Amino acid sequence: MLKPIIAALTKSLGLAALLACLVSLRAYGDVGVILNETLNESVARVTGSGHTAVYFSRICPDSPVKLRLCRPDENGSVMSNYINLGEDERFEWNIAPFNLYVYGVEDPADRPVFGTEKIKSVLEERYRQQSLAAYCTVKDCLQGDKAEWREMVGANMIRSMYIFVVETTLQQDEDLIAKFNALPNENHFNGMTRNCADFTKGVIDTYFPHSAHRDVINDFGMTSPKASRTTPRTIRNRISASCISRSCPARSNAARNRAAAPSSYSAPRNS
Repeated sequence: MLKPIIAALTKSLGLAALLACLVSLRAYGDVGVILNETLNESVARVTGSGHTAVYFSRICPDSPVKLRLCRPDENGSVMSNYINLGEDERFEWNIAPFNLYVYGVEDPADRPVFGTEKIKSVLEERYRQQSLAAYCTVKDCLQGDKAEWREMVGANMIRSMYIFVVETTLQQDEDLIAKFNALPNENHFNGMTRNCADFTKGVIDTYFPHSAHRDVINDFGMTSPKASRTTPRTIRNRISASCISRSCPARSNAARNRAAAPSSYSAPRNS
């Protein structure tokens, strides 16, 4: 008589332990600073500046301009702003699925074996039809090479990137979603005072107030991507960094010619 009861209790306790384990694994997400190499275009030819964006492991796009929590089968997202996304409205930022941002496709198993401008253009048009159809109808957005929403599709085909991440709580992620969904998404880009690094700094400061700072001396008062890179170190000594280009063979020959893939490293994380 006792054996069935003990077996049932054991099964219940085992299931409870498994659920507790899953809950504990989901207790933390990640926010990260993405540091992209320069494309040597426009002012970057002189300054050598690259681009910076924000990675979320637990926040996903409800639309290109709205945020929500990710479903279990989703792999996070990247939020970024540019001088001109080129869409019908002058949005300050867009958010795209992480895999699409890096590889140009939703499933990494489908990523191109190699990257070319034509392949990237095809993936951009596919993304526009699937996700930007309601936001990208004017000629400059449809056909213009200067429409910078294109940089959010298969970014690793044209540039190397690092990601520096730090853990977040569910409450922090929910607070950020509520904040950015409530704020007007209007572009006020300014290269000196409101550039991509300033935008990244603002997102990170939402999680960890006053953690991001300008390098006033070295960057002449501006916020630069390299200054954003150091932000996680001021939060806590729990950083991991990886060079995405080392794991993604889809970099174009042009990107390979511009710069060799930087070495990756993994800093120790405190328990």
